[in-house]
Amino acid sequence: MWFDDTLRGPANNTALPLLPGDEASSMAWAPEEAKLRWGIMGCANIARKNARSMLLCPSAELVAVASRQLKKAQTWAAQFCPEGVRTYGSYDELLQDPEVDAVYMPLPTKFHVEWVPKAARAKKHVLVEKPVALSLQEMDEMIAACEENGVFLMDGVMFMHHQRLRKITADIWGPGAAFGQNLFGVPTLITSGFSFKADDTFLEGGNIRTQADSDPLGALGDLGWYCIRFGLACHQYRWPQKAKSVRMIYNAQGVPIDSVAHIMWDSGDEDRPYVLQFQCSFMHPFRQWMEVCGSTKILKVEDFVISRPDNATYTTEMTGFLDYDIRPTTHTEHTETPRWPQEVRMFDTFAREVAALGDAGGKPSFWSYVTAATQACCDAVVTSSKNGGEAVDVPTLSRFSAST
Repeated sequence: MWFDDTLRGPANNTALPLLPGDEASSMAWAPEEAKLRWGIMGCANIARKNARSMLLCPSAELVAVASRQLKKAQTWAAQFCPEGVRTYGSYDELLQDPEVDAVYMPLPTKFHVEWVPKAARAKKHVLVEKPVALSLQEMDEMIAACEENGVFLMDGVMFMHHQRLRKITADIWGPGAAFGQNLFGVPTLITSGFSFKADDTFLEGGNIRTQADSDPLGALGDLGWYCIRFGLACHQYRWPQKAKSVRMIYNAQGVPIDSVAHIMWDSGDEDRPYVLQFQCSFMHPFRQWMEVCGSTKILKVEDFVISRPDNATYTTEMTGFLDYDIRPTTHTEHTETPRWPQEVRMFDTFAREVAALGDAGGKPSFWSYVTAATQACCDAVVTSSKNGGEAVDVPTLSRFSAST
């Protein structure tokens, strides 16, 4: 893959660069390094969590908030921001602020294709909520705008920045994996479920996430995005080959509120692809689990999206049989990882990527690649659903052709 040399990718058995805290128990930001100054574009609920994360992150400083209504921005800032944060009654005003280095964009998906390029042209780095686009074509337009203007683009998938993901991928793709000698074995089947039970008003368009004119990907873009991303991580971020919609339930506006789908990777045997099977739903009780089946072990995560407030954990199991195959026996390893809020680490990662950008501005990054791969899978699942559930090719982008 094209990102191996710069980001220590699959060729070196580590899919992502080490994050601060991976080798130590704390995050530190050198005092001589200037903090990245942030503006928030939009006062969505998720922005509260990330405003707090900026305040906790040693490499971030929240300096401005914008809404389409000045009073709303002022009220929101008074509740969730420190004194002195500037407020604006339009997004354009925030983008014109010379003391804003980066913007966090929790806007409805339909607005991203307009405002990400505008932010890029204003030379602002962009952290954008998922789903990032309505289609892979829109995603490509955003990547192009950021590359042309030398700014960094990343989506807001918080678990990507947790130490646990590093440990999980190391367990799966540790030393010897390239030769089939690791203890886990190839992840031939990954199964995931991410859901929460919404009320009828929510399901029928009472929330932006179920409105066709705001977020038409619905549960697939809001929840399935995480399942797909975890599957990508387990397959060293290889671009998938096929996707299949097993079941898609739509509301009256045509927005997915429940989806069961398969994402498939080439295994070398076209009849036996590696598979991620997942269900994402606004119609089922809250759950957020992932199981990875290797040829010798099983890895389980019970809280892969929003980690528990104490140490985040996962388990690996080896199961066999005793007494003439009538009594199962299981060897379980329980692994804990240090507690550092993944949302805080996300902003620290972002600042370090910006600091390291330098002359690399204008070149594709790992983060734009993996965001585009996730978007491509969503597109393919929708296409499959519209074609009666037949397996379809996952679309690709020419800018990443060397990695597909």
